[in-house]
Amino acid sequence: MEFIQIDVKDLSDVERYWPQMMRLGLPRYEFTARDVRTGGVWYAYGNSNDTSNASVFAGYLLGQLRYYGVDTSKVIVQTDNGSEFIGNVRKRGKSPFQRVLDHFEVKHVRIPPRACTWQSDVEAFHRVVEDEFYDVEDYRDPREFMAKGYAYQLYFNFKRKNRWKGRKTPAEILNETTGGRISP
Repeated sequence: MEFIQIDVKDLSDVERYWPQMMRLGLPRYEFTARDVRTGGVWYAYGNSNDTSNASVFAGYLLGQLRYYGVDTSKVIVQTDNGSEFIGNVRKRGKSPFQRVLDHFEVKHVRIPPRACTWQSDVEAFHRVVEDEFYDVEDYRDPREFMAKGYAYQLYFNFKRKNRWKGRKTPAEILNETTGGRISP
């Protein structure tokens, strides 16, 4: 939990999800964090891609990490240069997202402009979650969508083996690195 990439996925371009999003009023954006070492993923949803939603997401994530004993002063969060993370470029001072990171004493690094491969871990997850979840599931209502979204997150972190990580789950890798016992 020392190097986490955060990004936002616009779900409106997912062919199977879009009609359901429109019909059921489902969220348009997925705010995603991925731990580079373990491959663990956390995500939440929002109807707008802005610094308010990004900062609430970061606050929940970092608050949970701290609650479970992670020293957040040793965490580095990497983002792109989107306004949801850095705010308006014409406005002086830090964005709400950056202030949340400061509160948790997290170091924030940004990728160079047009260097999207620097966010490859979180972007790879965006491809996987689209293929394995958004492009295959149907939902009766927003409540079912949220339940399935949470179930997929648990599946991804505790059951799905990652071939690029030695055919281990994020929870298995975390257990190996901490000597602890992680379970859903």
